[in-house]
Amino acid sequence: MGLFSNSLKPEVPEETTAAEVTEETVLPEVTAEGEAPKEVVSTYVDEMGIVAPQTTIHGGIITRGHLAVAGTVDGSVKAEGNIMLSGVIKGAINCNNIIIENTKIDCNTSITAKGSVSIREDASFSGDITCKHISINGTVLGNIKATGNVGLTKTAIVKGNIDAAVLAVEPGAKISGNVQIK
Repeated sequence: MGLFSNSLKPEVPEETTAAEVTEETVLPEVTAEGEAPKEVVSTYVDEMGIVAPQTTIHGGIITRGHLAVAGTVDGSVKAEGNIMLSGVIKGAINCNNIIIENTKIDCNTSITAKGSVSIREDASFSGDITCKHISINGTVLGNIKATGNVGLTKTAIVKGNIDAAVLAVEPGAKISGNVQIK
């Protein structure tokens, strides 16, 4: 099974009316020009939200489900599920697990993950990362604090301090910073 569950949308019985679904879902309010957009909040647990390419969200996102971001979120993201990031998030990221691929995040933000973080070879992340486990094939410009394993492949570049329980480094990986193994 991959990062996301097989279910992409919540189960809604056929006899459910649109009004009943609306009562369970908080949608963003339309704001007057110049007002800050409100965060989008969802009450479903097993859902998949998507920010498509060429799409920009101004404001934060909070979801109890999973999120795929291929566009831009100009705000923080909090997901109780997993995040697949190939776009840009310009605020703090808080989630269960996250995979970052095919993107460069250079706005000096942060990731807090309950589980695993994966920085793929074609990805770069600038900011501090706190997680259980992390696998780095790409570049991290920031400090890493992992309560479990940190794995650096031969293509990994880390410019920052690493604090971990276990560190595995393939020949060719580059670390510029202090390393502390507890």
